[in-house]
Amino acid sequence: MLCGRGKTLEINESMFGHESKYNRGKIDRGTWVFDMVESGSHRAFTFRVSNRTNEILVTGLVHHFVGPGTLIVSDTFSPYFNLSSIGYVHVMVNQS
Repeated sequence: MLCGRGKTLEINESMFGHESKYNRGKIDRGTWVFDMVESGSHRAFTFRVSNRTNEILVTGLVHHFVGPGTLIVSDTFSPYFNLSSIGYVHVMVNQS
């Protein structure tokens, strides 16, 4: 279990292995990775996920591994919008 009341957790999803420079070479579908890093202790969990749905990221992973009352910092990706309504303090950062 990561974090809990009074702790901060940063979450993010990334695509790895999907690179084709100048439209050359093999086109790979890549792999989605979801990571959670606890600020201060730098404890982290990283998961390979099949897709980035709310059911997988929030309901499946965040709800299972993160204690209630945690301050979660994320980007403005839509599956994260309901984190405040399920017991977390949620802050979104616009990365643009």
